[in-house]
Amino acid sequence: MFCHPLSVVFSLFFIGTIVCQSDNDVSLAPLKDELISLRILTEKLQEQILQLTKKNAEMEVTNLQQETQILSNIRSIEIQGGKIQKNDDDFRRLRRELKHMKKKCKPFSSFPSYEEPQKMLNSFVSKQSPIGNRQSKRSHRPVQLNLSHSSNGTPIQTKRASTSSQFFTAENSNNMYVSPNQIVRFDHVVTNDGQGYDASNGIFTANSNGVYVFYLQTRSTDRQCFVEIVKTGSRLVSTWSGHGDHLADSTMVVLRLQIGEKVWIEDRSYKSNNCEIDDLSSFSGFMLHAEE
Repeated sequence: MFCHPLSVVFSLFFIGTIVCQSDNDVSLAPLKDELISLRILTEKLQEQILQLTKKNAEMEVTNLQQETQILSNIRSIEIQGGKIQKNDDDFRRLRRELKHMKKKCKPFSSFPSYEEPQKMLNSFVSKQSPIGNRQSKRSHRPVQLNLSHSSNGTPIQTKRASTSSQFFTAENSNNMYVSPNQIVRFDHVVTNDGQGYDASNGIFTANSNGVYVFYLQTRSTDRQCFVEIVKTGSRLVSTWSGHGDHLADSTMVVLRLQIGEKVWIEDRSYKSNNCEIDDLSSFSGFMLHAEE
């Protein structure tokens, strides 16, 4: 068979190209293996970096928690120290007061007889009085001890019989209208120890001699009201409410009452029309101290 020379040349060139390509593939194989190894190593390094980053973050959180706990403990110690200091100051103050009380009570440590402690007590009261020479004759009365004697002659102090006390508070259950010179009757009784206040007529009656305190609060939103605290017909103090912005008013009086004397609230309005007192008004009183 006859072959063209060019065909032979091209065939040889093609065969040479194939042989060269095969040689190149053989020489690149180690590089591919190295690239694969480097990729695997890179992935491992990335995993290790992530693990280290996570551990560092956890360590930082732990450190922050420990620092917070330390600060909290320091604050607690400071608070406890402040309490200890306050308790120490209170203890020192109480100890000073105790010494002062012991010093005052020293004259009464022993009572040889009834006459002797009576003189000592009167002398002590006159020296310790804060009013001094301005005391009234009433305050200079000798202090009487209620003493009894035991079988061996030692005086024993006994308690006096207590005097019954009185106190009350009454208010309006609803708005009420009263005419001039009419007694204001607070019908809702809140307290009434001693039963001195009569809700049926609004009058308080003293059951013991003594000094009493009375308080009145009035409020009116419709008409002007001028009411007073009255003692057995004698006008004492007054309130004026229901005028412009002056919707409410209050007053108080301290006075001495004898058994059976009465105190009440009375309308003294100048106008002939009725006075309105609402349900926020109240009348209170109590015995400050009893007298013989």
